[in-house]
Amino acid sequence: MTFKQSDKLVRNDILLDIATFLARRWSDNSEVMVIISNNKAPSTNLEKNKITLPNLSYYNGENFQKYRQWRVALWYESMRIKYTTKRKISRYDYAHGFILKCLETKRIEVLGSNIWKGMIEEIIFAEGISWLSKP
Repeated sequence: MTFKQSDKLVRNDILLDIATFLARRWSDNSEVMVIISNNKAPSTNLEKNKITLPNLSYYNGENFQKYRQWRVALWYESMRIKYTTKRKISRYDYAHGFILKCLETKRIEVLGSNIWKGMIEEIIFAEGISWLSKP
């Protein structure tokens, strides 16, 4: 798949096929469903094995850079399905929930990158480009 600056963004139906294949492979779960939503942050419903991802216009950069960021978000959500065992996190305290989510994200990143070593460079890329878009 090649991307150029002048190319249109990849259609959502093609992204959905790619996402479903990758999410099922990465999570080792053939029941995973992926939904593409306009401008909604990536999220996972662990009880329903459902990943919600934004389309490529949600991300910054050129088309291929957007695709790489989107793929990293998909990988994180797939790792969340694979490695997160606690189904419900108490949301009574916003700060407590935020800290738990950050710790869980780092934990699944470490576990997942031990298996999918090629994602380490993609994670670094996505983190780097996110810093470019911060005010």
